Amino acid sequence: ERLGKPWHYLISISRADAPEFWLYPRTVRERLPVIPIPLAIGESEVALDLQAIFNQCYEDGAYADVIDYRQPPPPPSFGSEDEVWIDELLKGKGLR
Repeated sequence: ERLGKPWHYLISISRADAPEFWLYPRTVRERLPVIPIPLAIGESEVALDLQAIFNQCYEDGAYADVIDYRQPPPPPSFGSEDEVWIDELLKGKGLR
């Protein structure tokens, strides 16, 4: 637990022309965020819906057909409550 809340994944965004960066901590249970993506120097950011992109890549890549969801998830490691949540989610989708 760092950054004030527990997380499994960190999304980091930075601009080439600035030393600052932004972190978006997420747990496995949270929807991926819509994040601002910097374009050219001096231009405004554009909104990027990471969850929508992830969902589209998952469908286009047919990952449901190639991933064996009966196996434990790969790292990062999850606590027992998250493992139960993951198991119930996958069972609800018919993947376990």
